[in-house]
Amino acid sequence: WSEGLRCAEEALDLVGESILLYTFSKIAVVRSREDPENRNPSPAKLSAVKQYIDEHIADANMSLTRVGEAFSYNPKYLSAAFRKQFKIGLREYILFVRINRACALIQQGQESVQQIAYLCGFTDPLYFSKVFKKRMGVSPREQIRLLRTKDINR
Repeated sequence: WSEGLRCAEEALDLVGESILLYTFSKIAVVRSREDPENRNPSPAKLSAVKQYIDEHIADANMSLTRVGEAFSYNPKYLSAAFRKQFKIGLREYILFVRINRACALIQQGQESVQQIAYLCGFTDPLYFSKVFKKRMGVSPREQIRLLRTKDINR
């Protein structure tokens, strides 16, 4: 009697597994037919990505990979969707926000280039200076000096 019960349980297990495999295969077929656009991050999700970057910009570990992980997207895919929505890639946007923050800190009277670099998420003040000069046309020290001169002449 117990032998028959064991055979019936094994048969039920096989039927259950078959149903599960059949269901997964149907899901895969349906997903493969879906419009790829449906899997793109929504404009609201991309705005959340922007906000996340703005709020965590001082984090030296902020990167394309970090943002992708935070939102469960492939970083390059997320950057392409971000570029399509905002006309700027994620890496460029991160640098844009960092340089804007540096300009704001300089406007507020921060005079240490090293401190500004760290507060903006840069780990290397020399790299920060190079990026700042490329984006702004003047080095951070020159920008500080220009603002100080402008304030004195008021």
